Amino acid sequence: MSPIARYPRASSAAAVVAAALLAHWPGLRAGYVLDDETLLAANPYVRTLSGLRVLLTSEFFAATARPEYAAQYRPVSGALNWLSWQLLGGSPAAQHALNLVLHAAVSVLLLAVLRACGVRRGIALAAAVLFAVHPATTMDVSYAEGRQDLLAWCFVLGVALAVFRWRSPLALAGASFVGTLLATHCREPFVASFVGPAMLAWGLKPREPRRALGVAAGGVASFAVTMALRALVVTTPSDSPNWSVGGGFAAAASSMVRLAKDVILPTDLSLMLTPPAFGLALGLLVACALVASVFASDRLLAARAPAMRPLAWAAWALLAGQSALTAIVVLKFTTLSDRYAYGFVLCAAMLGAAMAEALPPPRPVLARAVAAGIAALVLAIAPLTWARATDFRSEATLQAAMVDERPDDPETQIAEGLGLLARGDVEGAYPHCAAFAAARPQSDRPAFCMGLWELSHGQACAASKRLLPYTLARPAYAGARGAALEAARQCGDLEALRELGPARP
Repeated sequence: MSPIARYPRASSAAAVVAAALLAHWPGLRAGYVLDDETLLAANPYVRTLSGLRVLLTSEFFAATARPEYAAQYRPVSGALNWLSWQLLGGSPAAQHALNLVLHAAVSVLLLAVLRACGVRRGIALAAAVLFAVHPATTMDVSYAEGRQDLLAWCFVLGVALAVFRWRSPLALAGASFVGTLLATHCREPFVASFVGPAMLAWGLKPREPRRALGVAAGGVASFAVTMALRALVVTTPSDSPNWSVGGGFAAAASSMVRLAKDVILPTDLSLMLTPPAFGLALGLLVACALVASVFASDRLLAARAPAMRPLAWAAWALLAGQSALTAIVVLKFTTLSDRYAYGFVLCAAMLGAAMAEALPPPRPVLARAVAAGIAALVLAIAPLTWARATDFRSEATLQAAMVDERPDDPETQIAEGLGLLARGDVEGAYPHCAAFAAARPQSDRPAFCMGLWELSHGQACAASKRLLPYTLARPAYAGARGAALEAARQCGDLEALRELGPARP
C-alpha cells in the first residue's frame, strides 16, 4: 500500500464527521449540568486575561466560581475553557458545538490511525463511523466539561500518527513528550497514554526498536515533568484509595465488565452508578479471561493478519490503562461513571478493525451487503444516542433519568437528595442523603444536606462536626459556611469558629 493510500480520503473523513453530527446534534440543545456551571458558565476566571494566569497556575477546581480543593492540576483544560469563552461566550449551544467538533476530530483521527496501520478503507471507515455514533460517547459530548477527555484523546491519537510519519527516535520522543504532557494536563489519567503509541512503534516493520524507545522515553519524561509541576502547584493532599491486590483485581474486573457492557449493549447508560460487587475469585476469573482473549487475538492475527498485531497491541495497552483508571476510581469512590466508556469504545473500535482484517476480503456483492448492514446499524443505534443526549437538557432531566434507570442506587439517592435540597426541601432530602451516607461513609457529599437537617432539629453539635470539614473544603460555598457558623455558634464550638475564621483564599 502506498503512503498516500494509507491516509483517509476526504470523502471518508467527511462521512465520519457527518455520522458524528447525525448522532450528536441533540447535544447542541443540552444545558449546563454537573460541573459546567462552576467550571465554565459562572467561572470569573474564564472572562479575563488575568484569569487565564490563574487557570494555568492553580489547582483545577480552585480557580472556579466556587473554589474547592482537590489534588488536580489541569491547565490545558482550564485554558480550553478560557479560550472557548473568549470565542463563544456563554451560549450553551455554542459551547456544546465545540464538544461536538472535538468528538468529530477524535473520530477522524481514529480513522487516520487505522488507515496508517494499513486497515482497509471500508473496515477503517466502518470502525470510525460506529465509534462516532456510539451511545456511550454521548456524555463526553453533551456534558460541556467532557471536552477534557475529547481534547486529550486528540493528543494521544496525534502521537500515534507521529509514529507513522517520523522515523527519528528524537523526533518521536519530542512528539510523545509534548502530546502526553498536554493530554495529562487535560486529565490526569492520560499520564500513561504513551504506552499505546509505543506499542505501535514497536511492531512496525522493518523493526526499529529505537523508535519505540523514543516514544517511551518521551512519555516517561512527560511523567517526570508532570510530577514536578504538581509538586509546585498542587497543595491539597491527595487521598489514596484503600488499595490491596485482591481489591485492585476485583475493582478492575468489576469496572471492565460494566464498561464492556456499555460498549456491546449500550441500552442502560447512567451518569453515575455503583458497579457490580466482585470478589477476588471472580476478579481473577475476569483477568484470566482477558489474558486468554489477548493471547487468542494475537495468535489469530499472527496467522491471518500479522501487520495488524501492532494495532491490537496498542488497543490492548490503552484498554489496560483505562481499566487501571477505572479501578482506582472504584476503589477511591466506590462508584463509576459511564463517562469512562468513551475510551473503551475507542479501544474496541481499534481492536475490532484489527480483527476484521483477519477476515478474507469479501466478494463485491457481499461487500455491498456488509456496507448496507453497517449503515442500517448506524441508523438503528443513532436514536439511542439521541435519547441519551436529551437527558442532559438540565439537572432535573439528568436526575429523572437516574431515578428511572436505577432508583435504589446510592448515586441516585444522593442526586435525588441534593435535588430536593436545592429546592429548599430539607426534610424530603434527608432520607436520601442518609441512605447515601450509609452506603458511602467516607464521602462528604451528603454532609451539607444532613448537617442542615441536624441543625434544624436541635442537633447543633452533630451538625457542626459534619459541616466544618465540608465547608473548609469548599470555602466559597456561602450557604455551607453560613450553616457551619450557625451550628458552631449554637453548639459553642469555639475551635470550629476559629477554623472557619476568614475565608480561605
